[in-house]
Amino acid sequence: IVLTMPESMSRERRQLLEAYGAELVLTPAEKGMKGAIEKAKELLASGNCFMPDQFGNPANPEVHRRTTAREIIRDMGARTIDAFVAGVGTGGTLTGVGEALRKKYRKVRIVAVEPAASP
Repeated sequence: IVLTMPESMSRERRQLLEAYGAELVLTPAEKGMKGAIEKAKELLASGNCFMPDQFGNPANPEVHRRTTAREIIRDMGARTIDAFVAGVGTGGTLTGVGEALRKKYRKVRIVAVEPAASP
């Protein structure tokens, strides 16, 4: 597997992915994830590749609607949720879980967080 990511990703993340056998293609930090996605699209154009496109794949938030959100709702039982806070990343977790929680808990606050240095 070949993965593209900004060179600013943590050393621990890179080491973990490499330990699982991934080949990493690092892109300039100042271009952020957009730069990594552009590089992935370049690799895709070369042929014999598949790109799951987690940023644009509707299955990303859908799986969180069907699994992550249901688990949270189940574990909450009769209790209510005031807020759900999640890192932005691809937006899949925040979108999928947020939409499902909003249906169940009308007043729930959905909060997105990301590192201050994120481009």
